[in-house]
Amino acid sequence: MPLISCPECARQVSDRALACPGCGYPIAPARSNASDLTRVAGIAGAAWAIPNIVRLLVGGAIAIAMFYFIFGGHR
Repeated sequence: MPLISCPECARQVSDRALACPGCGYPIAPARSNASDLTRVAGIAGAAWAIPNIVRLLVGGAIAIAMFYFIFGGHR
């Protein structure tokens, strides 16, 4: 299982990987098998979902803190 450089981010990736784990760039040639294409979409989707979840959690924490300080934190 040799390693190759990702053409997008230059990270070392297995030549059997469907996509680069760092940037989601597709590594393996496109196949007609739908399950392989679904896995590539899942990897790319996960790369985009994690930052959005973090933003949602941080934004929620900030909103709760603002509500607490504005409406009940200083009695």
